[in-house]
Amino acid sequence: MVDTKAPIKTSQTAGNIYLVFLAICLIAIGGFFMWIMWASFQRANETRKWDAVPCIIIESFKNQRTIPNRNTEYQWRGKYEFEYNEKMWVGTKLESRGSKWSSKEEKVNTLTAKYKVGAETLCFVNSEFPEEAILKHDSKGAGYSIWFPGLFVLGGFGMIVGVLRKKKR
Repeated sequence: MVDTKAPIKTSQTAGNIYLVFLAICLIAIGGFFMWIMWASFQRANETRKWDAVPCIIIESFKNQRTIPNRNTEYQWRGKYEFEYNEKMWVGTKLESRGSKWSSKEEKVNTLTAKYKVGAETLCFVNSEFPEEAILKHDSKGAGYSIWFPGLFVLGGFGMIVGVLRKKKR
């Protein structure tokens, strides 16, 4: 008589190893995106603690680039001057990562109109590094969406628990 249980046990073990591998991949990928989103949220939160200082826009224009086989993209570029700790500084960043490229020209036109040369506004200055200043805070949206990659992490752990429960039987 032929023992048919041995090949089944081997294929179950291989299947379990494969499921655990997939689970670890889900956990790693979900964890990576959670980390990126948390860092973005923290950066956006941190700038809200910076000092608000009056500044004057000294340069403001729309930058444009055209990449072959793609739409034209636009970006706000400018400079603003502010006084901090009895010293004059010049900032160039709109947000903490700089000014983003956008395919929506109207969005950049709005920024150019809002931050026109001579306009007085507030900028936010990092008290530890006054050369680091921004005109507007980054979005905290990443922190509110962190649950989504968390589902992948949770699903990965659920897969591992399922494999371990199946092994006990």
